[in-house]
Amino acid sequence: MPTRELHYFNDLEFPTTHITILYRWLLLQGYHEQDLLLGLPRLQSIFDDADAKLAFSLQKQFMSNAIELTGNDMLGYELGRYIGEHSFGLMGYAVKCSPTLDKALDTLSRYFSLRNSLFEVNKLVLEKECILKIDEAVEFAELRPFLFQMFICANISLLKGSGGFLSSAIKSIRLTFSKPKGWSKALFPHIKVFFDAEFNGIVFHRSELHTRIASDDPVTLQNLTEYFELKLSAMPRSNFITRVRQTLARQTKPEASQNDIATAMGLSPRTLRRKLKELDITYKDILNEVRTEKAIRLLQNSDLRIYQVCELMGYNNLSNFRRAFKMWTGKTFKDFR
Repeated sequence: MPTRELHYFNDLEFPTTHITILYRWLLLQGYHEQDLLLGLPRLQSIFDDADAKLAFSLQKQFMSNAIELTGNDMLGYELGRYIGEHSFGLMGYAVKCSPTLDKALDTLSRYFSLRNSLFEVNKLVLEKECILKIDEAVEFAELRPFLFQMFICANISLLKGSGGFLSSAIKSIRLTFSKPKGWSKALFPHIKVFFDAEFNGIVFHRSELHTRIASDDPVTLQNLTEYFELKLSAMPRSNFITRVRQTLARQTKPEASQNDIATAMGLSPRTLRRKLKELDITYKDILNEVRTEKAIRLLQNSDLRIYQVCELMGYNNLSNFRRAFKMWTGKTFKDFR
């Protein structure tokens, strides 16, 4: 197995587009710089760098500070609305240049990682509905309500600005967290919103997918698509692999199959195999990496005996676990104790 660097997911670095917009937007609302940057004074230089990346743990700290400072549990909704109306950049322009809602959703699902790599976006077409399903590329934890509010509202505001089809096209909004105290039905009039749902996403009536968008501009869309494809090809391959790793790490089954992971990611098994092949890595490689990281963490916990680690890793036979561990790492249990 090739040697690869092991990461804890919240230590990964991501672009800072969304927190930069949040910072500047809150300044416009009258909040003070010293309050927003409390405990994070070096972020000022990050906000001045358009290409900056920052560990997600620090981004979480800034977003948590903003929520606490404003005392607003609907801050994600308000920021998302602002982004959808004012700050969606070339991605928003491409959506508005799309000929139909169907094509607009294709654009969002394929290229959204160029806009914000914290989210994984997939378009799923079912018999009677189409789902724009949103997953975390990194563990959001307590910031899940804020970030998913931001995503949902930003994209609905963007689509609303692309034509008058929205009220009839959207069937419902699904959110995995509980209803915030500040929630009101008036925030998304005429759209059903389900909390504590099984997934996060926007559900559209399939019959509305071919509704025309008035601002259709095929030449501009083609130019933007070519630009996005170039950007996409230059992106680090780690984004999708990170999501597979994270999905694997959340599984309760000792050895989740490739089909299990595809289902959990909202992909078909064929799509998962194709994407991994494009990235020149196998599912087994990633599975072994996740197992290795988990086994090492457990072994470094001095309160656990070897046989307990063996059981927690899903092995019934200590000898089999010992051989597997040596194959993954090239080392023995004692090397990590």
